[in-house]
Amino acid sequence: MNCKICLKEINDGESRPDYHRACLLDLFGDTKANTSLPYSPELFYQQVREAATRGRMSISGVQPKAQMTLSDNKEIVVVESGGNFILKPTPAEYPEAAANEHLSMLLAKKAGFEIPKVGLVSFQNSEPLCFIVRRFDRLGKHKRHHEDMMQVFGISNKNSDNKYESKSYLDVMTKLRELGGIALAMEGFKRILFAYLIGNNDYHLKNISIMHEPQIQMSPYYDSINAQLYSSIESPMALDLSANDRELEYFGKMGNGRYSGSDFKTVAALAGILEKPASKAIEKLTSLTDQFNELIDRSYLSTDKKAAYKMLIERRKTLLRI
Repeated sequence: MNCKICLKEINDGESRPDYHRACLLDLFGDTKANTSLPYSPELFYQQVREAATRGRMSISGVQPKAQMTLSDNKEIVVVESGGNFILKPTPAEYPEAAANEHLSMLLAKKAGFEIPKVGLVSFQNSEPLCFIVRRFDRLGKHKRHHEDMMQVFGISNKNSDNKYESKSYLDVMTKLRELGGIALAMEGFKRILFAYLIGNNDYHLKNISIMHEPQIQMSPYYDSINAQLYSSIESPMALDLSANDRELEYFGKMGNGRYSGSDFKTVAALAGILEKPASKAIEKLTSLTDQFNELIDRSYLSTDKKAAYKMLIERRKTLLRI
């Protein structure tokens, strides 16, 4: 069995069959944390609804997100506010979403991005799994200031389509360069590339954010998931790459709604990123696909979804090398 935090194999010397002690300590701060939640799925959803009714917790879309904390008796429990963790169950509409997000976050780490501490837990030892992430915007009682790109651009949240339609990735990279120079724009470019490679076509403006302490920098990579696995139509990305996608060489000529590496380099140049570092970023990312496949094989996805994930990455890798 593989560890439900790091996905590496569990050795015989470990006291738990599905977690390394060191991984439990790293994620929860306690090797005795009970990773079987003290709720049935029904009771959990009731707890979340009640917290939302009291106005202290939000429910987003089809997937309730609950603030959690580790109690004195080592249980991971729902709290109305001030939780150190966010828990996301697996919605019926998106089978294996928790395992998908857990894997996709670890792929982001393998690609060199800072990520929050993440893992998988369960409802009273029952399936499906739940994804849990330690909040990166809290250090003890101190809340770290960060802004998503909707806030940075001053775009209203009243219309949920705004996070997809109001700006392009070129706009994002240009704003990042304005705020933090070419290094920040380059970091944004790499993350956009990665989202494309793994089929994260939900990498919208609210999932891209910056932190202001100790200087302006990208927030840890979060909400990384291969959303493409849940669609029969290959949709490239959450935002347009530029405001004039049809003028991009590959996207415009092929008419298949997918981008090539040359398209990304064209848009990077418009954001002030030189061709050589843009090409190196693409080369480095696509060279990691064998390591990505090893992680996919060790993940808690089903055999079919593992195969589909690897197939998508291989297609996108081919496109990025054009």
